Amino acid sequence: MTPPAGSGQDPGAASAVAPAKINLFLLIGEKRADGYHPVCSLMEKVTLNDAISIRRTGRPGVRLLGTSIPAPQNTVFRAAAALEQEAGIELDIEVTLEKRIPEAAGLAGGSSDAAAVLRLLDRMYSLSLPPDRLKRLALGIGADVPFFLEPGPQLAEGTGELLASPGELPWYHAVIVKPEAGLSTAEVYELYDAVSPDHAAAFPRRRQELLAALAKVGGSSEALASILVNDLELPAQRLFPELPQIKRELESLGAAGALMSGSGTSVFAVFAGEKEASTAFERLEGTYAGAWLVHPARGKGE
Repeated sequence: MTPPAGSGQDPGAASAVAPAKINLFLLIGEKRADGYHPVCSLMEKVTLNDAISIRRTGRPGVRLLGTSIPAPQNTVFRAAAALEQEAGIELDIEVTLEKRIPEAAGLAGGSSDAAAVLRLLDRMYSLSLPPDRLKRLALGIGADVPFFLEPGPQLAEGTGELLASPGELPWYHAVIVKPEAGLSTAEVYELYDAVSPDHAAAFPRRRQELLAALAKVGGSSEALASILVNDLELPAQRLFPELPQIKRELESLGAAGALMSGSGTSVFAVFAGEKEASTAFERLEGTYAGAWLVHPARGKGE
């Protein structure tokens, strides 16, 4: 992400892509006394991404181009401020953010942006912060941010901060669609507590059953599609009744399975082959506010 010595590139500049994520499954338990919910989620980075460029200006401060989100809520600003305080340095940067991941979509674009900024600044300022310190900073920004510091897919538990590799997963192609409507994550969780008490109470048993099914997936994308589940779909469809129809449309185009990602409103569909996914994408492009043909982002340097 930073140019090698002698490359002819500006050593005071660096860039990276910030990938979106999808939740291949998401189980949620009962709200704890601290207000958080235990989760069990299989998260995968995919090839829809934002682009981030940073250059040092020689002038103290952080300037952000490409977004209108105010600094207190902006994850890029928060990441820069957290690293500045942790390292005891004064930043002199201009950050250019090219947004491609839609907001209010359940794809964690803001969390991915924050993780990319932490990594870039750690390298640009030659800080070499230990992974546990970067993870602590990431968690202070948002529950999904540490995931983007880890390679490949991750099984997230606790409140999302306990991450572990799920082992090898099958390769697949996917189509993501994003309707015009967006949903508030807080509102979806609040409604989940009201409408899904049985699901929440059964979380320990359901978690064990799902992890056992995951262990049997092997190299089959169809088997992976068979364990797609998201506990937030029920409250989300109370707020966005068109959600089931979107899933049915994707499945009618040959998907092995379709699921809302995170707290919505984006929906993704898993296909066994690239040709089938491409055909579905061509049918859907222009129908929704956004549609993307993607596959897992499991490459080196993701």
